[in-house]
Amino acid sequence: MSAEAMRDVKASSAPLRPVKLGPADVLLERKADGTLYLRSPHRLDSYPDKLTQRLEHWAEVAPDRVFLAQRATDGSWRKLTYAQALMRVRAVAQALLGRKLAPERPIVILSGNDLEHAMLGLAAMMIGVPYAPISVPYSLMSVDFGKLKSIMETLTPGLVFAASGKAFSRAIEAAVPQGVELVVTADPGERPATLFAEIQRLVNLSAELRERSRAARERMHGQIARSETLLDRSRTRRRFDGFIIDAPPEHAGAPRRARLRCACARAIDP
Repeated sequence: MSAEAMRDVKASSAPLRPVKLGPADVLLERKADGTLYLRSPHRLDSYPDKLTQRLEHWAEVAPDRVFLAQRATDGSWRKLTYAQALMRVRAVAQALLGRKLAPERPIVILSGNDLEHAMLGLAAMMIGVPYAPISVPYSLMSVDFGKLKSIMETLTPGLVFAASGKAFSRAIEAAVPQGVELVVTADPGERPATLFAEIQRLVNLSAELRERSRAARERMHGQIARSETLLDRSRTRRRFDGFIIDAPPEHAGAPRRARLRCACARAIDP
């Protein structure tokens, strides 16, 4: 049995997780002109303003839980946890901000679903830049690329992404205008392209900055703890101010209680 067939068998035997769906009942309203209006009788619960807020939420609540996974060519899994995904999305978002993208210069994605596609799409949503995933057959199966050309003319993209520059080279040459930045994951063709790894290089910088920030916070917390310890000692000393201010009595003829008070004063403030 081939590796692909084995994967299909494993997938078909995998347990299915129940999915929470809203109630399906609807209210029907008929109009005289034959129009039908369907609406839910249930009130809409609160929801996040942006989809990326849920990514931030789960990166905090379950940072080590796997968020996305993609099968590699060798059969292994490429995995991203919620925390890793948020880190990469923020880094890619920062890289996109520097490119001055806008609704008039959106992102166009030619290739299908993969981790880089997901990071780019979430990063675009995070900074409020539209992105348009284009049906892959428009690039790989078309002969004249007529639909793809029309899409490019309509969207006027500021950045175009493809997983493989070589696989999409014909579509890129035919439909992507010169001067539009091309970003590829691998196999750049003849057209100059930015590697997605160069955009994600900011991830390492972000991680380094976070590590420095964490170390600085630990140092600060240590200094605060030491300061609090010194403050506690100072407060303890103040409790004995009466003993310290009083002139200690002579040892020779002093009563036992006075000698103890003198010894206590010297122990606190030698």
